[in-house]
Amino acid sequence: KELHNFTVADFQFAIPPGASHHQVRATRAFDVNASVLGLFAHMHLRGKDMTFKAHYGDGTDETLLVVPNYSFDWQMAYRYASGAKKFPKGTEIECIAHFDNSAFNPYNPDPTDTVKYGPQTYHEMMFGFVFYTDDDEQLNLDIDPNTGHVIAAPEGDEQAAR
Repeated sequence: KELHNFTVADFQFAIPPGASHHQVRATRAFDVNASVLGLFAHMHLRGKDMTFKAHYGDGTDETLLVVPNYSFDWQMAYRYASGAKKFPKGTEIECIAHFDNSAFNPYNPDPTDTVKYGPQTYHEMMFGFVFYTDDDEQLNLDIDPNTGHVIAAPEGDEQAAR
């Protein structure tokens, strides 16, 4: 299977000066039946915590991951065993993050500034990365388990046979 990913993100937030627990939320839905392999939370210096939730089509919800004490210096990938976590097409993944833009945050470069999305560390980001495979993907390849090379590819697919 091919590894895919998407980002659950908000690019429009504004964290007010002095806010010690500012919430930012974003949601994204699977457009395929998926097996999730891992999750990854990314924020910058004001990032405080992040929670990943699944909202299923039948109305049920599930908490997938809680990162209670986020640290920009200690970002980790959270992995599931292969095939352990499956989501039907249309399942929404929601990320809920909190930010500390107060003077009590020792990593905060400027608690008097309204902080918005941006690429630099003194800006902020709110990204929840989701890594998955498409359960219905059919590559029609025979793979040698010892070498990882393609043994046979569909007729006419010269690129896959290489």
